[in-house]
Amino acid sequence: MKTAQTQKLIALISLALLVSVGNIFNLAYALEYECTAQNDQRFISLEMPGEEHLCEVSVTLKNGQRDVKWYANSESAFCTEKIAELKGKYEELWGFTCAQWPDTDGIDALNKRHRVILDAELKKQIAIGKKSNPSYVIKAVKASASTDSTENLSLLALQFFKSKGEKPIEDETHIIHDNGVSWFTHSRVKTLASYIPDENEYKVNSALISSIESDGTLEVATMVSDNKNQQNCYGAQTFLSNVDGSLVPRSPHRFVCQ
Repeated sequence: MKTAQTQKLIALISLALLVSVGNIFNLAYALEYECTAQNDQRFISLEMPGEEHLCEVSVTLKNGQRDVKWYANSESAFCTEKIAELKGKYEELWGFTCAQWPDTDGIDALNKRHRVILDAELKKQIAIGKKSNPSYVIKAVKASASTDSTENLSLLALQFFKSKGEKPIEDETHIIHDNGVSWFTHSRVKTLASYIPDENEYKVNSALISSIESDGTLEVATMVSDNKNQQNCYGAQTFLSNVDGSLVPRSPHRFVCQ
């Protein structure tokens, strides 16, 4: 019989497998549908952040032509509503069959208040990137909250992925305390993977937040490469976040290889 710890590790590894689609593990994937009808194929995407706005709902054709149907600069929940509306039209009015691609950014699982916090923090990070020298963009964001209740104290973990053009440069995770009235950033952690040491021929390539608990325990899903046998490995580790931006291991790093 599997232990609860083993089952949890398997769940985290499954997350890693989903996120590693296309060998781009360090980006969290937002909501996307592949819609097909006879010889027609279209991808409906919720992009957050978008190329020019806080969020964008776009349709991309087989030839790569991309058309932004809606966007928002204040509340990203607007884009979530619009992509659901657009998917419904493709299926109910236009005869398409739409299949959902892996959605691993965690944004749609946030409650309304946490969504507001995410929007505010993401806009802040986008502005900082534009003003930096050299400048950078936020390519993607991963989110997790300790509770979905709006009445209790909660922690929110937001992982921002920075990029110069198409080249990733680093990720930065913010641990945010929310008391239901105001919020503040408890700590900032740069490059999660750097907190997990390599082991012999095994190299930690990237790390992605998986969940955060009310006591500050942060679960991280990892992708590890086996340089000797050329295997991909997937694992997990838990940490406690400190105010100074450091992480204290709460469990060893465990991983399995294909």
